[in-house]
Amino acid sequence: MKTLLFAVFWAALCVQVAHCLVCYECDLQSNNANCLTINTCLYGADSYCMTAVTNSIIMGPQITKQCTEECAPGSISIFNQDVTVTCCSSDLCNFNAVFNGAAGTMASKAGFAVLAPTAVLIGLLFTY
Repeated sequence: MKTLLFAVFWAALCVQVAHCLVCYECDLQSNNANCLTINTCLYGADSYCMTAVTNSIIMGPQITKQCTEECAPGSISIFNQDVTVTCCSSDLCNFNAVFNGAAGTMASKAGFAVLAPTAVLIGLLFTY
């Protein structure tokens, strides 16, 4: 409840000064129901809502959502692990996350740069 009140306070403050983007936020959750925390992004720094879905045979789906400065959509599949990224730029636009790579997932360039090597490492660990 405190988190929600804090987010509402900062959102109201941003409306008075300028508009701050509001996104859903979570880190490495197994389902979208655990990714409903609301976060007010940094004004002037964060322009996109980000969601990254990593899906592997061994670990299953892992969802990460956050505010980000830059965002580049894309998908990659390495060693039986898929990472799908997409971007959006309106309040609470990153609600959905899908696991088949069809739509609704996103990540920043930096996030994708981190996730791709991570996918390779995890794939190597479970391949040998």
